[in-house]
Amino acid sequence: MEIFSAYILYFFTFALCVILTFLIIWRFNKRYSQKCTIISDQSKSGNKIRNSYTLCNSLECVRCAGGHSTLQTALTRLSYFADNDPSVKKYDVESLLLDLRKSLALIKKKEEVTDINTLSSPSISSSTPVVFKMSGLREKTFWSKNDFPALQILDKYFHQIYSEFINVYNSPEKDIQGLWKTNSSASGKWSILHIFDQGKATKVAELCPFTYDVLTKIPYFMNGNIFANAAFSVVHPNTLIAKHCGSTNCRIRCHLGLKVPKDECILEVGGESRIHEEGKIVCFNDAFPHSVQHKGLNESHIRVIFMFDMWHPDITDSQKKILSYAFSA
Repeated sequence: MEIFSAYILYFFTFALCVILTFLIIWRFNKRYSQKCTIISDQSKSGNKIRNSYTLCNSLECVRCAGGHSTLQTALTRLSYFADNDPSVKKYDVESLLLDLRKSLALIKKKEEVTDINTLSSPSISSSTPVVFKMSGLREKTFWSKNDFPALQILDKYFHQIYSEFINVYNSPEKDIQGLWKTNSSASGKWSILHIFDQGKATKVAELCPFTYDVLTKIPYFMNGNIFANAAFSVVHPNTLIAKHCGSTNCRIRCHLGLKVPKDECILEVGGESRIHEEGKIVCFNDAFPHSVQHKGLNESHIRVIFMFDMWHPDITDSQKKILSYAFSA
C-alpha cells in the first residue's frame, strides 16, 4: 500500500510539473507574441512616416529599412578615412560628412512626427531621396544617353542580353524561380531578378555571365556600392507601380527595354513622362518621385527592362572614392 501511495504521489507531482511548465511556456509565448506585434506595428508605422510612397517588406533593403544604420556606418567609416591619397580632396571628405549629418537629421525629424498627415509630400521639382542626399548635384529628372557614351555597348549586345533573360525566365528549375522577388505595387504584378543586389553580385550573375560581363565593363556602373543594383525587371499588364523615391541622388538609373508592348508602358519621373521602347535606353534620377504604369490587358504582353545604377555625372573621381568607401557593400 505504501508503495502504491508513493507511485500515486509521484504521478501527481510529475503531472503538476508538466502542467506548470506548459503554463509558463504558454504565458511566455503570449507575451513575446504581443511584443513582436507591437514592434511590427511600430516598424510599419515608421515606414509610413519615413516614406509616404510604396515600400517593400525586406528588412535588408537600404531604402526601406530607414537609413539610420546605413548613415551611421558611413559616418563611422569616414571618421577613419585615410587622407593620404593625393587624389582625394580633404574638402570633399568634409562636405560629404556634412551631407551625411544633414540626411541623418532629416530622417530623425521625420520619425519624430506622430501624425503622418502632417508630413508634406516630396516635391516633384527636386530630388527627395529616402536615405542620402548629396549637395551640389544637378537636379534633372531624365538624362540623355549622350551623357553616358559607353552605353553604346548595350546597343551592340542587346540580343545577347535578351537571350540570357529568356533562358532564365523560362527555366522550370525551382532553384532559379526562387531567385525572383515580387515587389509591392498598387495593382498588378512586378517581379525583379537581381544580378547585383545592393552592390553585391548574386547567383544570377552565374546564370547570365554575358550580361554580367557587359555590365562590369560599363565605367559608370556603381559596382561595390550599396546603392547599386542591376536586375531584370518584369511588369505584367494592368500594373501600376505607385510613386516612390530612390535611396540617393548620387545615382542615375538606366533602363534598357528588352521586351516592351508598343505604347503601353509609361515611366513618369518628377511629373515628366517617357514611353519605354524595345532596344531603347532611358536614363533618369530615381531620387525624384517616379512611377510606372503598364496599361496593357493582354497577359502575354509583359514589359521587360534591364536596369542598373550609374554614378551621377557631376560626381568627381575624388568623391567616388570617398562614397565607395563610406557606402561599400
